Amino acid sequence: MTDDPTSQTVLFEDSAALTGLLLALAGIGLHQLTGSAAWDGVASLLIGLLLAVVAYMLGRTNRGLLIGRQADPRTVRLIHGKLQAATEVDALVDIQTMLLGTDSILVCARLDFVDMLDSGDLERCCLRLADELRAEVPDVTEVFLEPVPRTDRELRQTVLERYGSPRDV
Repeated sequence: MTDDPTSQTVLFEDSAALTGLLLALAGIGLHQLTGSAAWDGVASLLIGLLLAVVAYMLGRTNRGLLIGRQADPRTVRLIHGKLQAATEVDALVDIQTMLLGTDSILVCARLDFVDMLDSGDLERCCLRLADELRAEVPDVTEVFLEPVPRTDRELRQTVLERYGSPRDV
């Protein structure tokens, strides 16, 4: 299943349009055959119901892109593994991803870096990791890496409340 709703939208809208035309044709035809205007009303109600169903289906399809959702779990695991495997990273403290669009993922991670890095090494490491993530996962467009100590109790509690154990990712 694709994250791009365009093809589903076109299919639903065009199908609804053709079905609506057939319902309208049937309503007008039955009106002409029977002389009863009730058939026009029934056809109109059915067209309205059809449009409501299509609107619901499109809303359900697009909901994740409208309110934001996490990237695919396989992608999150890949990003998690890539960050965890870096030699400069002592521990991955927290990771969050969000779909910004059909082909755009935002990655925010809190990392406990090894203590021997100076600020220049830390900056170069963050840039390298961001580039590696973008190369590995082309949909990753934005990467924010925050160095934090994993011993920060408040931060750790926040992460545990959100995700459970960091190893569960």
